[in-house]
Amino acid sequence: MWSTYRQDYFWAATELWMGARHNDQLRAVLATEERRLYQKVRKAIDSIFGAPLIEHPGYIDMREFVNTSMRGVALTYSFDRRPHVRDPHRRMWKQYATSVLLAHGDAAGADSH
Repeated sequence: MWSTYRQDYFWAATELWMGARHNDQLRAVLATEERRLYQKVRKAIDSIFGAPLIEHPGYIDMREFVNTSMRGVALTYSFDRRPHVRDPHRRMWKQYATSVLLAHGDAAGADSH
């Protein structure tokens, strides 16, 4: 997931979002396309995690939290060009996802204790 925030399309989208802040026409067009694109992004993320993890009750919240966190951290790379593979947030995202998705047994329906 993290590597997608290094791609040119992320930066192009970011520039469009900034332009849409003060341009109602651009915002209207962009909002429609963004909803469609985000559905594709969610599907791609879901395929990364796969079953049974995506059926875990905490999965959707974890996916949204990690994804929005990655987006925010990626924005700092516009002025701080440190190596993305050593970003300290990677460890935190992995720990968070693991703690959510492995909490209370596995996602296949183990009883919680």
